[in-house]
Amino acid sequence: MKIMNITKNFNSNLKDEWIYEYIWCESGSYTLDVIKKTLRLINLLILFPIVIFTKNSFEIVHIFGNTSKKKCLVCTKNNARVLNILRNTLKGFQVSDMKIQRRVCWPNLKRAFIITYQSLSHANYSLYKMDEIYDFDCHKDLVRGFDFFASSDGATPLARKMCHAFNSIDKCTLRIMPQVNKVNYDYNYNYNFVTESYRGEIGDGWTMVKGSPWNKASHERNRERVIGVIGGPNGVRIFGLEYWMLIFAYKIQKNNHKVKIRLHPQSYKFSNYLIKKIYNIDTSVDESDSDFIASCTCLISSYRSSLVDLALDSGVIVILDGQKNLFSTKNSNHDIEFISLRNCDKKTIKYIGLKAYNHSFIIQPHKDIYPSIRDVVSQVF
Repeated sequence: MKIMNITKNFNSNLKDEWIYEYIWCESGSYTLDVIKKTLRLINLLILFPIVIFTKNSFEIVHIFGNTSKKKCLVCTKNNARVLNILRNTLKGFQVSDMKIQRRVCWPNLKRAFIITYQSLSHANYSLYKMDEIYDFDCHKDLVRGFDFFASSDGATPLARKMCHAFNSIDKCTLRIMPQVNKVNYDYNYNYNFVTESYRGEIGDGWTMVKGSPWNKASHERNRERVIGVIGGPNGVRIFGLEYWMLIFAYKIQKNNHKVKIRLHPQSYKFSNYLIKKIYNIDTSVDESDSDFIASCTCLISSYRSSLVDLALDSGVIVILDGQKNLFSTKNSNHDIEFISLRNCDKKTIKYIGLKAYNHSFIIQPHKDIYPSIRDVVSQVF
Protein backbone atom coordinates (compact mmCIF):
# COMPACT_ATOMS: atom_id res chain seq x y z
CA MET A 1 0.00 0.00 0.00
CA LYS A 2 1.47 3.33 -1.01
CA ILE A 3 1.67 5.83 1.82
CA MET A 4 -0.24 8.97 0.99
CA ASN A 5 0.00 12.32 2.70
CA ILE A 6 -3.59 12.23 3.88
CA THR A 7 -3.76 15.24 6.16
CA LYS A 8 -1.09 17.52 4.76
CA ASN A 9 -3.61 19.51 2.77
CA PHE A 10 -6.35 19.31 5.38
CA ASN A 11 -8.40 22.43 5.75
CA SER A 12 -7.44 23.62 9.27
CA ASN A 13 -11.08 23.58 10.39
CA LEU A 14 -11.57 20.01 9.16
CA LYS A 15 -8.36 18.88 10.86
CA ASP A 16 -9.47 20.48 14.13
CA GLU A 17 -12.90 18.87 13.82
CA TRP A 18 -11.33 15.43 13.30
CA ILE A 19 -8.84 15.75 16.19
CA TYR A 20 -11.55 16.70 18.72
CA GLU A 21 -14.31 14.56 17.26
CA TYR A 22 -14.94 12.38 20.33
CA ILE A 23 -14.40 14.78 23.24
CA TRP A 24 -18.14 15.34 23.62
CA CYS A 25 -21.10 13.03 23.17
CA GLU A 26 -24.67 14.26 23.54
CA SER A 27 -26.52 12.35 26.26
CA GLY A 28 -29.96 13.05 24.80
CA SER A 29 -30.88 15.07 27.87
CA TYR A 30 -30.42 18.84 27.85
CA THR A 31 -30.23 18.91 31.66
CA LEU A 32 -27.56 16.23 31.85
CA ASP A 33 -25.50 17.94 29.14
CA VAL A 34 -25.64 21.24 31.06
CA ILE A 35 -24.54 19.47 34.25
CA LYS A 36 -21.65 17.76 32.44
CA LYS A 37 -20.42 21.01 30.92
CA THR A 38 -20.76 22.79 34.26
CA LEU A 39 -18.70 20.11 36.02
CA ARG A 40 -16.10 20.38 33.28
CA LEU A 41 -16.00 24.16 33.74
CA ILE A 42 -15.51 23.80 37.51
CA ASN A 43 -12.71 21.32 36.87
CA LEU A 44 -11.18 23.78 34.38
CA LEU A 45 -11.14 26.57 36.97
CA ILE A 46 -9.56 24.30 39.57
CA LEU A 47 -6.79 23.19 37.19
CA PHE A 48 -6.04 26.65 35.77
CA PRO A 49 -3.33 27.52 38.37
CA ILE A 50 -1.63 24.18 37.74
CA VAL A 51 -1.44 24.91 34.01
CA ILE A 52 0.13 28.30 34.75
CA PHE A 53 2.92 26.89 36.94
CA THR A 54 3.60 23.56 35.18
CA LYS A 55 4.20 22.30 31.66
CA ASN A 56 4.82 18.95 29.99
CA SER A 57 8.13 17.54 28.90
CA PHE A 58 8.52 14.56 26.58
CA GLU A 59 10.99 11.73 26.94
CA ILE A 60 11.44 8.96 24.37
CA VAL A 61 11.98 5.60 26.09
CA HIS A 62 12.79 2.37 24.24
CA ILE A 63 10.39 -0.32 25.49
CA PHE A 64 11.02 -3.37 23.29
CA GLY A 65 12.38 -4.59 19.96
CA ASN A 66 15.76 -4.89 18.30
CA THR A 67 17.37 -1.49 17.81
CA SER A 68 18.31 -2.41 14.25
CA LYS A 69 14.64 -2.67 13.21
CA LYS A 70 12.29 0.01 11.87
CA LYS A 71 11.47 2.57 14.54
CA CYS A 72 7.92 2.99 15.82
CA LEU A 73 6.68 5.69 18.21
CA VAL A 74 3.76 5.05 20.59
CA CYS A 75 2.26 6.85 23.59
CA THR A 76 0.95 4.37 26.18
CA LYS A 77 0.49 6.77 29.13
CA ASN A 78 1.41 3.78 31.33
CA ASN A 79 -1.80 1.97 30.40
CA ALA A 80 -1.25 -1.77 30.90
CA ARG A 81 -3.83 -2.87 28.31
CA VAL A 82 -2.40 -0.50 25.69
CA LEU A 83 1.10 -1.78 26.35
CA ASN A 84 -0.11 -5.39 26.03
CA ILE A 85 -1.72 -4.69 22.66
CA LEU A 86 1.45 -3.07 21.35
CA ARG A 87 3.76 -5.79 22.68
CA ASN A 88 1.60 -8.53 21.20
CA THR A 89 1.14 -6.95 17.75
CA LEU A 90 4.30 -4.93 16.98
CA LYS A 91 6.81 -7.76 17.17
CA GLY A 92 9.64 -7.30 14.69
CA PHE A 93 9.89 -3.53 15.19
CA GLN A 94 11.83 -1.23 17.49
CA VAL A 95 9.17 0.41 19.64
CA SER A 96 9.65 3.53 21.78
CA ASP A 97 7.18 5.17 24.14
CA MET A 98 6.68 8.93 24.38
CA LYS A 99 6.60 9.50 28.13
CA ILE A 100 4.88 12.67 29.32
CA GLN A 101 6.09 14.28 32.53
CA ARG A 102 4.69 17.39 34.19
CA ARG A 103 7.31 19.79 35.53
CA VAL A 104 7.20 23.03 37.48
CA CYS A 105 7.98 26.08 35.35
CA TRP A 106 7.98 29.87 35.42
CA PRO A 107 4.46 31.26 34.89
CA ASN A 108 3.54 31.63 31.24
CA LEU A 109 0.22 33.45 31.07
CA LYS A 110 0.12 33.49 27.28
CA ARG A 111 0.43 29.69 27.14
CA ALA A 112 -2.15 29.26 29.92
CA PHE A 113 -4.72 31.51 28.25
CA ILE A 114 -4.26 29.86 24.83
CA ILE A 115 -4.80 26.40 26.38
CA THR A 116 -7.82 27.65 28.36
CA TYR A 117 -9.32 29.22 25.24
CA GLN A 118 -8.87 25.96 23.34
CA SER A 119 -10.53 24.06 26.17
CA LEU A 120 -13.51 26.44 26.31
CA SER A 121 -13.82 26.18 22.51
CA HIS A 122 -14.06 22.41 22.70
CA ALA A 123 -16.83 21.69 25.23
CA ASN A 124 -14.68 22.58 28.26
CA TYR A 125 -12.30 19.72 27.47
CA SER A 126 -9.86 18.84 30.28
CA LEU A 127 -7.07 21.42 30.72
CA TYR A 128 -4.68 18.61 31.64
CA LYS A 129 -5.25 16.90 28.30
CA MET A 130 -5.41 20.12 26.31
CA ASP A 131 -2.03 21.30 27.60
CA GLU A 132 -0.50 17.95 26.58
CA ILE A 133 -1.68 18.64 23.03
CA TYR A 134 -0.36 22.20 23.12
CA ASP A 135 3.06 21.16 24.47
CA PHE A 136 3.34 18.29 21.98
CA ASP A 137 2.67 20.77 19.18
CA CYS A 138 5.71 22.72 20.41
CA HIS A 139 7.89 19.57 20.30
CA LYS A 140 6.48 17.71 17.31
CA ASP A 141 9.89 17.63 15.61
CA LEU A 142 10.69 14.63 17.82
CA VAL A 143 8.62 12.44 15.44
CA ARG A 144 11.16 12.90 12.63
CA GLY A 145 13.44 10.22 14.00
CA PHE A 146 10.80 7.51 13.58
CA ASP A 147 9.54 5.47 10.64
CA PHE A 148 5.92 5.18 11.76
CA PHE A 149 3.39 5.86 14.53
CA ALA A 150 1.05 3.34 16.15
CA SER A 151 -1.92 3.92 18.43
CA SER A 152 -4.05 1.30 20.18
CA ASP A 153 -7.13 3.50 20.02
CA GLY A 154 -6.48 6.34 17.62
CA ALA A 155 -9.46 8.39 18.77
CA THR A 156 -8.07 10.59 21.54
CA PRO A 157 -7.06 14.15 20.57
CA LEU A 158 -3.40 13.54 21.47
CA ALA A 159 -3.24 10.34 19.38
CA ARG A 160 -4.83 12.14 16.43
CA LYS A 161 -2.48 15.11 16.83
CA MET A 162 0.46 12.68 16.70
CA CYS A 163 -1.08 10.91 13.70
CA HIS A 164 -1.38 14.24 11.87
CA ALA A 165 2.26 15.11 12.69
CA PHE A 166 3.43 11.84 11.07
CA ASN A 167 1.12 12.18 8.07
CA SER A 168 2.41 15.73 7.50
CA ILE A 169 5.90 14.37 6.83
CA ASP A 170 4.74 11.35 4.80
CA LYS A 171 5.33 8.80 7.57
CA CYS A 172 3.17 5.70 8.08
CA THR A 173 0.43 5.63 10.74
CA LEU A 174 -1.23 2.55 12.27
CA ARG A 175 -4.36 2.15 14.37
CA ILE A 176 -4.62 -1.11 16.35
CA MET A 177 -7.98 -1.89 17.97
CA PRO A 178 -8.95 -4.76 20.31
CA GLN A 179 -12.58 -4.58 19.12
CA VAL A 180 -14.41 -2.65 16.40
CA ASN A 181 -18.07 -2.91 17.33
CA LYS A 182 -19.66 0.40 16.27
CA VAL A 183 -16.17 1.76 15.48
CA ASN A 184 -15.67 3.33 12.07
CA TYR A 185 -12.65 2.86 9.86
CA ASP A 186 -10.52 6.04 10.05
CA TYR A 187 -9.07 6.97 6.66
CA ASN A 188 -6.58 9.38 8.32
CA TYR A 189 -4.58 6.32 9.40
CA ASN A 190 -2.75 4.41 6.68
CA TYR A 191 -3.75 1.11 8.29
CA ASN A 192 -6.65 0.16 10.55
CA PHE A 193 -6.00 -3.15 12.35
CA VAL A 194 -8.10 -5.26 14.72
CA THR A 195 -6.59 -8.03 16.85
CA GLU A 196 -7.54 -11.66 16.24
CA SER A 197 -9.05 -11.85 19.74
CA TYR A 198 -12.12 -9.93 18.50
CA ARG A 199 -15.02 -12.36 17.99
CA GLY A 200 -17.36 -10.04 16.09
CA GLU A 201 -17.63 -9.11 12.43
CA ILE A 202 -15.33 -6.52 10.87
CA GLY A 203 -16.31 -4.04 8.19
CA ASP A 204 -14.56 -2.73 5.10
CA GLY A 205 -11.15 -1.15 5.63
CA TRP A 206 -10.22 -3.21 8.71
CA THR A 207 -7.49 -5.87 8.66
CA MET A 208 -7.45 -8.62 11.29
CA VAL A 209 -3.95 -9.39 12.54
CA LYS A 210 -2.18 -11.69 14.97
CA GLY A 211 -2.16 -10.53 18.58
CA SER A 212 -4.23 -9.97 21.71
CA PRO A 213 -4.84 -7.16 24.23
CA TRP A 214 -4.29 -9.48 27.18
CA ASN A 215 -1.61 -11.43 28.94
CA LYS A 216 -2.32 -14.70 30.73
CA ALA A 217 -4.01 -14.53 34.12
CA SER A 218 -1.62 -14.53 37.08
CA HIS A 219 -3.62 -17.29 38.80
CA GLU A 220 -5.57 -20.38 37.85
CA ARG A 221 -9.29 -20.02 37.24
CA ASN A 222 -11.19 -20.27 40.50
CA ARG A 223 -14.62 -21.85 40.80
CA GLU A 224 -16.35 -19.35 43.07
CA ARG A 225 -19.19 -18.78 40.57
CA VAL A 226 -18.62 -15.02 40.44
CA ILE A 227 -20.96 -13.00 38.21
CA GLY A 228 -18.92 -10.17 36.71
CA VAL A 229 -20.64 -6.90 35.83
CA ILE A 230 -19.34 -4.08 33.62
CA GLY A 231 -20.98 -0.85 32.50
CA GLY A 232 -20.17 2.39 30.72
CA PRO A 233 -18.85 5.41 32.70
CA ASN A 234 -20.12 8.06 30.26
CA GLY A 235 -22.32 10.85 31.56
CA VAL A 236 -22.72 11.97 35.16
CA ARG A 237 -22.29 8.52 36.72
CA ILE A 238 -20.66 8.85 40.11
CA PHE A 239 -20.61 5.06 40.57
CA GLY A 240 -18.69 4.50 37.33
CA LEU A 241 -21.50 2.69 35.47
CA GLU A 242 -25.15 3.15 34.58
CA TYR A 243 -27.41 3.55 37.62
CA TRP A 244 -29.81 0.89 36.35
CA MET A 245 -26.86 -1.48 35.88
CA LEU A 246 -25.79 -0.91 39.48
CA ILE A 247 -29.35 -1.66 40.68
CA PHE A 248 -29.31 -4.83 38.57
CA ALA A 249 -26.01 -5.92 40.18
CA TYR A 250 -27.47 -5.24 43.62
CA LYS A 251 -30.54 -7.39 42.82
CA ILE A 252 -28.30 -10.25 41.68
CA GLN A 253 -26.29 -10.07 44.91
CA LYS A 254 -29.44 -9.88 47.05
CA ASN A 255 -30.44 -13.16 45.42
CA ASN A 256 -27.43 -14.83 47.08
CA HIS A 257 -25.02 -14.66 44.14
CA LYS A 258 -21.46 -13.39 44.36
CA VAL A 259 -21.07 -10.24 42.22
CA LYS A 260 -17.96 -8.31 41.20
CA ILE A 261 -18.15 -5.01 39.30
CA ARG A 262 -15.29 -4.22 36.93
CA LEU A 263 -14.93 -0.44 36.84
CA HIS A 264 -13.97 1.22 33.57
CA PRO A 265 -10.58 3.04 33.57
CA GLN A 266 -12.45 6.31 32.90
CA SER A 267 -14.65 6.00 36.00
CA TYR A 268 -14.11 8.29 38.98
CA LYS A 269 -11.52 7.18 41.52
CA PHE A 270 -14.08 7.41 44.33
CA SER A 271 -16.60 5.16 42.51
CA ASN A 272 -14.94 2.07 43.94
CA TYR A 273 -15.38 3.38 47.51
CA LEU A 274 -19.03 4.37 46.98
CA ILE A 275 -20.04 0.97 45.57
CA LYS A 276 -18.41 -0.91 48.44
CA LYS A 277 -19.67 1.45 51.14
CA ILE A 278 -23.27 1.87 49.96
CA TYR A 279 -24.05 -1.42 48.19
CA ASN A 280 -21.43 -3.73 49.74
CA ILE A 281 -20.56 -5.10 46.30
CA ASP A 282 -17.03 -6.25 45.50
CA THR A 283 -15.19 -4.27 42.79
CA SER A 284 -12.34 -5.01 40.44
CA VAL A 285 -9.95 -2.08 40.09
CA ASP A 286 -6.32 -3.09 40.49
CA GLU A 287 -6.42 -6.62 39.04
CA SER A 288 -5.74 -7.21 35.35
CA ASP A 289 -8.47 -7.90 32.81
CA SER A 290 -7.31 -11.52 32.58
CA ASP A 291 -7.44 -12.01 36.35
CA PHE A 292 -10.92 -10.49 36.49
CA ILE A 293 -12.29 -12.79 33.80
CA ALA A 294 -10.51 -15.77 35.38
CA SER A 295 -12.58 -15.18 38.52
CA CYS A 296 -15.92 -15.12 36.64
CA THR A 297 -18.37 -17.79 35.59
CA CYS A 298 -20.64 -15.27 33.89
CA LEU A 299 -20.00 -11.78 32.48
CA ILE A 300 -22.90 -9.32 32.20
CA SER A 301 -22.40 -6.05 30.35
CA SER A 302 -24.41 -3.05 29.20
CA TYR A 303 -22.25 -2.63 26.07
CA ARG A 304 -19.96 -4.53 23.70
CA SER A 305 -16.69 -4.22 25.61
CA SER A 306 -13.46 -5.89 24.45
CA LEU A 307 -13.69 -7.91 27.68
CA VAL A 308 -16.57 -9.76 26.03
CA ASP A 309 -14.06 -11.34 23.63
CA LEU A 310 -11.76 -12.34 26.48
CA ALA A 311 -14.72 -13.91 28.27
CA LEU A 312 -15.74 -15.85 25.15
CA ASP A 313 -12.16 -17.06 24.71
CA SER A 314 -12.18 -18.24 28.34
CA GLY A 315 -15.45 -20.17 28.05
CA VAL A 316 -17.34 -17.72 30.29
CA ILE A 317 -21.08 -17.09 29.80
CA VAL A 318 -21.67 -13.64 28.27
CA ILE A 319 -24.93 -11.75 28.64
CA LEU A 320 -25.49 -8.33 27.07
CA ASP A 321 -28.33 -5.90 27.55
CA GLY A 322 -30.25 -5.54 24.30
CA GLN A 323 -31.64 -7.45 21.35
CA LYS A 324 -30.03 -10.40 19.59
CA ASN A 325 -29.78 -8.76 16.18
CA LEU A 326 -27.66 -5.86 17.46
CA PHE A 327 -24.42 -7.82 17.45
CA SER A 328 -22.97 -11.01 16.08
CA THR A 329 -20.11 -13.26 17.09
CA LYS A 330 -18.04 -15.80 15.22
CA ASN A 331 -15.53 -18.59 15.83
CA SER A 332 -17.02 -19.47 19.20
CA ASN A 333 -19.30 -22.20 20.49
CA HIS A 334 -20.41 -19.82 23.26
CA ASP A 335 -22.70 -17.24 21.69
CA ILE A 336 -23.58 -14.02 23.44
CA GLU A 337 -27.00 -14.09 25.05
CA PHE A 338 -29.09 -10.93 24.92
CA ILE A 339 -31.49 -10.12 27.75
CA SER A 340 -33.31 -6.90 28.60
CA LEU A 341 -31.63 -6.08 31.91
CA ARG A 342 -33.37 -2.80 32.73
CA ASN A 343 -36.12 -3.28 35.29
CA CYS A 344 -35.67 -7.06 35.07
CA ASP A 345 -37.98 -9.18 37.21
CA LYS A 346 -37.26 -11.96 39.71
CA LYS A 347 -37.70 -14.59 37.02
CA THR A 348 -34.85 -13.10 34.97
CA ILE A 349 -32.62 -12.81 38.03
CA LYS A 350 -33.27 -16.46 38.90
CA TYR A 351 -32.61 -17.56 35.29
CA ILE A 352 -29.21 -15.80 35.22
CA GLY A 353 -28.27 -17.21 38.61
CA LEU A 354 -29.08 -20.80 37.62
CA LYS A 355 -27.28 -20.41 34.31
CA ALA A 356 -24.12 -19.25 36.08
CA TYR A 357 -24.34 -21.94 38.77
CA ASN A 358 -24.76 -24.82 36.31
CA HIS A 359 -22.20 -23.63 33.76
CA SER A 360 -19.42 -25.92 32.55
CA PHE A 361 -16.35 -24.32 30.98
CA ILE A 362 -15.62 -25.34 27.39
CA ILE A 363 -12.82 -23.42 25.71
CA GLN A 364 -12.49 -23.45 21.93
CA PRO A 365 -9.11 -22.25 20.65
CA HIS A 366 -8.69 -20.02 17.60
CA LYS A 367 -8.44 -21.96 14.35
CA ASP A 368 -7.85 -19.13 11.90
CA ILE A 369 -4.31 -17.95 11.22
CA TYR A 370 -3.86 -14.21 10.67
CA PRO A 371 -0.84 -12.26 9.40
CA SER A 372 1.28 -10.14 11.72
CA ILE A 373 1.37 -6.37 11.32
CA ARG A 374 4.93 -6.73 10.11
CA ASP A 375 3.74 -9.03 7.32
CA VAL A 376 1.07 -6.53 6.25
CA VAL A 377 3.24 -3.40 6.21
CA SER A 378 6.43 -5.03 4.92
CA GLN A 379 5.70 -3.67 1.43
CA VAL A 380 5.96 -0.12 2.81
CA PHE A 381 9.36 -0.66 4.37
